[in-house]
Amino acid sequence: MKSMMRRIGVMLIAGVLSCVCLVGCGAISMDDIKGDWTVDTINGQSVADYAASLGLTPEQGVTNWTIKDDKTLTSTNITGTLEFDMELKSDGFELKQKGQSDIFCSVKYDKDAKTLTYAVKDASGATVTSVMKKGTGNLEAAPADDASEAEEPAEDDSEVVDEEAEDSEDEAAEDETAEDETAEDEEYEEEE
Repeated sequence: MKSMMRRIGVMLIAGVLSCVCLVGCGAISMDDIKGDWTVDTINGQSVADYAASLGLTPEQGVTNWTIKDDKTLTSTNITGTLEFDMELKSDGFELKQKGQSDIFCSVKYDKDAKTLTYAVKDASGATVTSVMKKGTGNLEAAPADDASEAEEPAEDDSEVVDEEAEDSEDEAAEDETAEDETAEDEEYEEEE
């Protein structure tokens, strides 16, 4: 009977170890996810298209994450930076803002696509689903936009100068016409 109990005990321990191994083997590792990530799509649209649908510039739709070995995540967008603590799960991780116990969001990692997917509620209460890929997105406005804005006033100034020159020419022509008319009037009076 004792040997039978030992066999059952050994089988139970082996079964428990097998379950732990299977669960542990499926978990993601920090090597899978550490590094820089940026938003690729929002609600199935490109960042630029989604931002435009809200009347925003493309930079305003960009969010970059940096995941570190110490299981922390830094989220940066045009409005600022937030720090999160991560808790790894079998298919991703959960984020909690530094110093808080509530889960901010759950993130799923797709090993085949090498993407991170998460959903949060926006200010109106609608769910916004974002898919992230490795890399970083640009948070600054393109320099070409700034240059074209800077050039516009210069063009407007030149038009003002041209208009002023035309006004001066018109006034000079009017003065000449007035002088000619005065001279003609004087000649007419002399003839009489």
